[in-house]
Amino acid sequence: MSETIKDTFQFALKLLVLLLVIAGAFAYPLYLKSNEIMIEMLILNTIFFFFLTILSFFVIAQTSFKKPGSSLNSFLGSSALKMIIALAYLALFIGDYPDHKLTFVLTFFIAYAICTAFEVFVLLKNLNNLPSTK
Repeated sequence: MSETIKDTFQFALKLLVLLLVIAGAFAYPLYLKSNEIMIEMLILNTIFFFFLTILSFFVIAQTSFKKPGSSLNSFLGSSALKMIIALAYLALFIGDYPDHKLTFVLTFFIAYAICTAFEVFVLLKNLNNLPSTK
């Protein structure tokens, strides 16, 4: 197994655990209050950003491995593409919840912020392990 795939798999497992803990902590009170629509939105947005963040991390790791020293460029490009895809997703799905637009937008940005913050944290933590241009 290549180093990039191994790193991406480890990243995905850590992100999955984080999202299960955070989403579970938010979903349980919503479940008790019988707010099924918000739970549905939370799950939908969390799954979307889980896979989008894994893809983004894989692209960054792959580019950094193939072209040492290009970590910053690949991160910025990946983040810009991730944001464009996320906004297109938001525009596409916000019409599915006409009575709950604010709730959908809130769960959307919460999932986006958690996944992006975790991605940045892991990338900064592993910055010393990335290949350099020396």
